[in-house]
Amino acid sequence: MSPQLEIDEPGVLAEVREQFERYEAALVGNDVAALDAFFWRDARALRYGAAENLYGHDAIAAFRAARPAAGLARTIHRSVITTYGRDFATTHIEFTRGQQAHRAPEPDVAATARGMAHRRAAREPHAGAGLGAETSADLRGVFLAEGSFMRGKTMGKKRAKGDGEVVAKAKETAGIEQYWHLAGRAKPRKPAKNYKYIEELAHLQVELIKLQEWVRLQGLKVAVIFEGRDAAGKGGVIKRIAESLNPRICRTVALGTPTERERGQWYFQRYVPHLPAKGEIVLFDRSWYNRAGVEHVMGFCTKDDYKEFLRACPLFEEMLIRSGIILVKYWFSVNDEEQEKRFQERVRNPTKRWKLSPMDLESRKRWIEFSKAKDDMFAATDRKECPWNVVNADKKKSARLNCIAHLLQQVPYEQMTPVEIEVPPRQADIGYKRPKMSSQRFVPKVY
Repeated sequence: MSPQLEIDEPGVLAEVREQFERYEAALVGNDVAALDAFFWRDARALRYGAAENLYGHDAIAAFRAARPAAGLARTIHRSVITTYGRDFATTHIEFTRGQQAHRAPEPDVAATARGMAHRRAAREPHAGAGLGAETSADLRGVFLAEGSFMRGKTMGKKRAKGDGEVVAKAKETAGIEQYWHLAGRAKPRKPAKNYKYIEELAHLQVELIKLQEWVRLQGLKVAVIFEGRDAAGKGGVIKRIAESLNPRICRTVALGTPTERERGQWYFQRYVPHLPAKGEIVLFDRSWYNRAGVEHVMGFCTKDDYKEFLRACPLFEEMLIRSGIILVKYWFSVNDEEQEKRFQERVRNPTKRWKLSPMDLESRKRWIEFSKAKDDMFAATDRKECPWNVVNADKKKSARLNCIAHLLQQVPYEQMTPVEIEVPPRQADIGYKRPKMSSQRFVPKVY
């Protein structure tokens, strides 16, 4: 039976009713833009959040596939039979066949509100074999509404391709949230051939959280170096690693051009203050290997400085390792054609244009020189104690998953998922009178 929850959150009924009315109006008016906005804002919270946690992952995953109406109906029907039993599926799942438009019946607003309250109160998928009558109307409305919505989404597919990098990243983040309930699953030995990028990334980020907790509790010191060609995808991997972690434990270091004072220091000195202390992970977006690459090729250092670096670097890294630092080095490799494609994308895309510097353009003219510098660097610094790990970055998403999966293998850790905590009740009123809100300066409501 469905959980019986009291709705004590002000406005939740009005919120649900407003969302359904907005969706119904967009559906009737065939407003593709409104449907698309509903999908990425309201529907994700209402349907994919509440429905998945209340009714189970399998049933929701089935109707997310964009298939023709009849095939979609059969897929959902089979999934619901598996999850909830044949009687429930036969009674409550109704679909029209062929290419006729689906229309959702008037939703049970109270039942949907209870679903939202349940999701907020306990983030556990519903494990029962069947659902109560109070929630069955809600599930029926959600399933039928999805049949209509998927066609609206398909109609807007061509327009969505031009939404740009910002929208793509927002959708990726939204997709990851759907798999948070899988946090407790065991680490897979090998992903399936038809794996989904978002699902695997979500799983790897959960594992990174476990690694972070292990590093913190054991007092480990981890330094990860990301080097490679310009536009090879180093920043994208660093972002996906750091975005789910505590910034007080995992931080990114991306140093700029050295100052006049730093130029007069021991070369490695400017990097030493950024090395990890106990319980820290440091991600170096470029590192001391600048001297073996851009500084050497572009003439920013003398030949003697370059030779001294190749001699001293293995000794410096050996010192770090002997001091207890776990040092992992990645080189991101991308072919000439793919780099050209990414450069052109940065030129066209205003949100990426800042990534393209005059130095990047100059490096294109010296492709062979940079290749030789990389080979000489590997010959001098690729040691058994601290080897280079090359990431094939021609495909960005695969490179991200491969790099994160490999990083997790470099630091043996145990299952350290943070435990669920109980939020204490708010302090009781003790008669304190707060200042008037008019005495505060609020940010203008532009949106």
